[in-house]
Amino acid sequence: MMCPFGYDDVTVGFCLGWFIGAGSLGSLVFGYFADKTGKLEEISKILYAASSLAYILLVLVCELFNY
Repeated sequence: MMCPFGYDDVTVGFCLGWFIGAGSLGSLVFGYFADKTGKLEEISKILYAASSLAYILLVLVCELFNY
């Protein structure tokens, strides 16, 4: 996804590694929090909305900087 924009394979690998690491850490933290509070549905809805907003922000930034 990033290679056509001039990024080499190593940079793309590091970016994907950070995404996987952040997702794993986030799932552990929020999973623990959801288990302790018992509010799995509410936390899931909040995280779904946050991920949707992050995707929209990513698209807007890519359009703004012509990526």
